[in-house]
Amino acid sequence: MISLNIEDIEPGMILGAEVKDRTGRVLLSKGTVISEKHVSIFKMWGVIDAVIENADKEKIDAKATAALEPADLAAAQQKVDILFRFVEQQENPFIVELKRLGGIRIAQKTTPLL
Repeated sequence: MISLNIEDIEPGMILGAEVKDRTGRVLLSKGTVISEKHVSIFKMWGVIDAVIENADKEKIDAKATAALEPADLAAAQQKVDILFRFVEQQENPFIVELKRLGGIRIAQKTTPLL
């Protein structure tokens, strides 16, 4: 089980934990198969991530970077590395994920639309 950003959650995935809104109200229970409607509801209620049972991190990463030029992604990652140069806990899973997402987002902004 891994926690995924709402942008990476897709219909057919299975929740590994309850999803709650900002006030703590349960929106969906553990074990629920996610539909497109669920993803829309998460976005409306400000849910930013969810624990997913059947997530394949490599597939998610490949999908997020498929349309990006490798050179753009590498340049974006260098920018992120500079921004995080003073962070002491570089191996912290949260920091690793934050840097990964930051690199993808920067590369997406610099890669021209096809």
